[in-house]
Amino acid sequence: MINPNIMLKCIVIGNLSVGKTSIILRYTKNTFAGQYIPTIGADFTTTSLKIDENYEMVDLQGKDNYILENLHLTYEEFTLLNDQFDEDTKIYLWDLAGQPFFRKIRNYYMSHAFMALTVFDLNKPPYDISGWLNDLKTFSPHSDFLLVGNKSDLIDSEESNLKEQIASLEQRHDSKVHLVSAKSAEGVRGLFIEMKINMMKRLVPTS
Repeated sequence: MINPNIMLKCIVIGNLSVGKTSIILRYTKNTFAGQYIPTIGADFTTTSLKIDENYEMVDLQGKDNYILENLHLTYEEFTLLNDQFDEDTKIYLWDLAGQPFFRKIRNYYMSHAFMALTVFDLNKPPYDISGWLNDLKTFSPHSDFLLVGNKSDLIDSEESNLKEQIASLEQRHDSKVHLVSAKSAEGVRGLFIEMKINMMKRLVPTS
C-alpha cells in the first residue's frame, strides 16, 4: 500500500476563458455554470486518487474499457494498480488564473506540480500552448502533463482542418489531445480517470 499521506498537486493551466474551472466543476460536482466567472489568482479543490467505479459512474470492464485500452492496461492490471491506494490519498487540483495580469502569482502556484492539465479552446484556433508548457518546464520540471481541448460541443471533430491541427499539436508536444466538453460532460470523466492512472503508474515502483 502506498503512503496515503503523500500530497499530489495537479495544476490546471491555460488561457482565460478556455473552461478550466468549468472542467473541474463538471468532474467534481457534475455541474456547469454557463456564465464566465474568471478565477482570481488561484483556487483549489481535492479529489481522491483511488478510482471508485461507482462514484466515477464508469464501467471499465464494459463500455468504458477504451480508457484502459488507451493506456495499454487490462482490467486486471488496473485493479492491481488501483488497490495499492486508499481513499485518503488526495489530489489537490489547483485552478490557475489565465489572465496575464496574474502571471507572477500563477508562476508561484505552478511550482512542485506532479501533473498538469493544459487546457485550450477547440473553438479558437490556432492552438498555441507552447508558452504554458514552457512555464511548466521552468517551474515544475518533473511534472507530467495532459493536453485538453475543451468545448468539443462547438466543433465538428471529423472536420479535416481541425483533425490536422490536433495531429500537429500532438506531434509537436509528443502527447495525445483529449477532447472534452465541460458543458455536455463528454470526455471529462475519461480525462480524469486517465490522469489518475498516469499518476498511479508514476507512484508505483516497477520491477
